[in-house]
Amino acid sequence: MGIISNGVEVQKVSKGDKAEIIISETPFYAKKGGQVGDIGHIVSETGEFGVDNTFPIDDILNSHQGKVIDGEIKIGQIVEAKIDIKNRISISKNHTATHLLHWALRTVLGDHVNQSGSLVEAGRLRFDFTHHLSLSNEQREKVENLVNKMIFANNDVRAYITTLDYAKEIGAIMIFGEKYGDFVRVLEIGDFSRELCGGTHIAKTGSIGLFKIISEGSIGSNLRRIEAITGREVIKYISKQDKIISSLSELLSVEKSDIIEKIKKLIDDLKKKESELEKIRKKTISSELEVILNKYEEKNEIKIFSGLLKFRNIKDLQSMVRTIQGKFKDSFVVLGSNLKNKAILVTSASGKALEIGIDCNEIANAISKYIDGGGGGKKEFAQVGGKNTKGTKLAIDEAIKIVKDLGKLS
Repeated sequence: MGIISNGVEVQKVSKGDKAEIIISETPFYAKKGGQVGDIGHIVSETGEFGVDNTFPIDDILNSHQGKVIDGEIKIGQIVEAKIDIKNRISISKNHTATHLLHWALRTVLGDHVNQSGSLVEAGRLRFDFTHHLSLSNEQREKVENLVNKMIFANNDVRAYITTLDYAKEIGAIMIFGEKYGDFVRVLEIGDFSRELCGGTHIAKTGSIGLFKIISEGSIGSNLRRIEAITGREVIKYISKQDKIISSLSELLSVEKSDIIEKIKKLIDDLKKKESELEKIRKKTISSELEVILNKYEEKNEIKIFSGLLKFRNIKDLQSMVRTIQGKFKDSFVVLGSNLKNKAILVTSASGKALEIGIDCNEIANAISKYIDGGGGGKKEFAQVGGKNTKGTKLAIDEAIKIVKDLGKLS
């Protein structure tokens, strides 16, 4: 036996100490090939050690990582290593399920599908594979149904050691880039799935119970990832989804079967309301714009437009500025608004206004102090944002003053 604590070999560890314990023989599976390491307990006549994870040191020895739960564990003691059987079985079910998933994906999508990575835990599984497109709802359903079909068929699951040449001869799937020795372990399910695998598995597919895909998405170029659950986790998932559906049914005051139609109607009604509000908004903006257009100042052939508007966002101000600039080529415009405790201003110059030296970026920097903000842009267009809504009118007045003080406009 070997004991390592805080990176140093020690003679013993006591209650509460974190450590790694290495024993000559162990039933614990060490983390490998995507499958997590076993958990459990190592017990001696003087203490008990809780194993949180197991990692391989080399081809023979494993490191059992965890913490002393009670008493102390000493070098040279005879110990009993006990894995958490319930946890091991859950992991084994999920590992066998990854093989069924791999087969189902190749059946539905094509033989180009290959495993590129995996994670097998007690509560879930993750499977990465090569494919260039996201799965359609129909493809996802087919894959899920195929896996469950093979689960319900209660196929035999067999593992055996054979030569690498024979494994290739019988068409066992191998992970691309993995190095294999002369002898390999083949995991065979029924007469349809053969893959090289060193992990733990169940004896019959029926033990998996149920299989459910939780998510599917891209993790890189031509790489996809599926996350799934099995057995009791599926029942928990379905129960949770049913509670959500029941809450929706109660909230919408309809039967569960009528939820979709009710939501469709609500969405249609919302779109109609949004359309009506948009018409009102455009009409209001048009009225506001008309007021601004009718009260401009004009000096030396340059028109100065200004306005302090209520509840207008930056896009509204930009749109209004573009409309004014489209109508009047030789102009300066400064518009401001206070929206959700924030002040925003937009300035724009064109034609002769630019020729006499009006610079919207400089003006934006000069007036930003009035609203405790900042901003900028280009000579012909700039915008400012700040948190002091009381200073918006002062900022507009200052912008007009700067323009009037320039050269011929004085």
